[in-house]
Amino acid sequence: MMLSFEKKYEYIQKKLTQKNRITELFVLLAFFILLEPRYFFFVDGINTIFKYGVIIVSLILFFGYLLFEWKKWSKMTLLCILYHGYLCGLTLFTKGDFVEIVQDSLFFCSLCILTEYCLKYNPRFLYTKLLLLLACEMLINVPSVFMENGLYATSFAQTTNYFLGYKNQMINIILPTLMLGYLYVLSQGKGSRILLFCLFIISFITVVHVDSKASTLMVCLMVFPVFCLCNFSSVFNMVTYLAVNIISFVSIVLLQVQKKMGPFIEMIFSGRNASFSGRDFIWQNTINLIKENPIWGYGVEEYSSRLVRYGMSGGYTFFTLHAHDRFLETMYRGGIVLLIIYVIMLCVSTYYLFKYRKLNASKIVAFSLFVYLDGMITEFYWYSYLFFSMMAIAENILLLQNSIDNDLK
Repeated sequence: MMLSFEKKYEYIQKKLTQKNRITELFVLLAFFILLEPRYFFFVDGINTIFKYGVIIVSLILFFGYLLFEWKKWSKMTLLCILYHGYLCGLTLFTKGDFVEIVQDSLFFCSLCILTEYCLKYNPRFLYTKLLLLLACEMLINVPSVFMENGLYATSFAQTTNYFLGYKNQMINIILPTLMLGYLYVLSQGKGSRILLFCLFIISFITVVHVDSKASTLMVCLMVFPVFCLCNFSSVFNMVTYLAVNIISFVSIVLLQVQKKMGPFIEMIFSGRNASFSGRDFIWQNTINLIKENPIWGYGVEEYSSRLVRYGMSGGYTFFTLHAHDRFLETMYRGGIVLLIIYVIMLCVSTYYLFKYRKLNASKIVAFSLFVYLDGMITEFYWYSYLFFSMMAIAENILLLQNSIDNDLK
């Protein structure tokens, strides 16, 4: 007897959402492809395989999402697609680096969809299998940071790069890994803390050896939950964290109050000054350019075009190619329109994390987002592919906590 379309639909959906090895293997492979280690981007043969893999995985995820999740789309996934859809359209209109932003959009949106899938059907996958994948990448990265000249140097910036990329960008893997490590400890009890301890050792060795001050500070901040310092949910919650982040942005980036504390900063942070390694120049330049086109922004430009717009001459480096702040870079790229979408995403995450602020999982995710956002005050983190996925976790925090509770039974 032939099955009706509705029966076939339900059968396929059931198979795809069951916890089986084939499904888990595909999801793990998808995460590996979408989180391609930066070193592979510069190995032609391997990068070509990953590029095709990204296209195939993205098509499967997008069509699967449209087909099976159209009745219950996640707010964060829709906002992520809207955010990058607008950015792609604007970049095409301004004749910018369309290929670059389409590629980045596939990474961000696909990872958001994949994370949402895990949260709905197998949350445990995130703090077990995905944690293992990211931990392995961190471990493989360690030998590369001890190489005198790193693994490679890019053609546009003669800087030392490692398995996970440039020294400031490695935090994009390290921070989510530490967050997942905490969630794993919550699900397994205190006896599993040895894993978290090892993750912190690897993290400290990495960020300290490459001399990334911002990353070192972020890893140090991630130690706070070990001492339960974020357990007082009446004070330590996402609303407070977001308020602190906005105040810090206004004080440091817009008002630049740190210039009044120049000698103190030089004393505490050896080799650093109140300009944050010249970031004050980049911030002011970006602000001036935003004022010229505040509504729509400039889209994602080619490196050479942005160099000209910034008024730079001679050889250009990656340092001059982004605003070194998430809020400023968002407005530069997409104006007030893109900023509004981004702020809505922050508000959605904050709403759910504050609503369920007494849950242990919520405390960990909220504090991790807070640390990430604070790091983004002085860095854009170009390859922060799991940033929006962390927001998707925030929206579905109740599903995550229920999974952790079931593990403890």
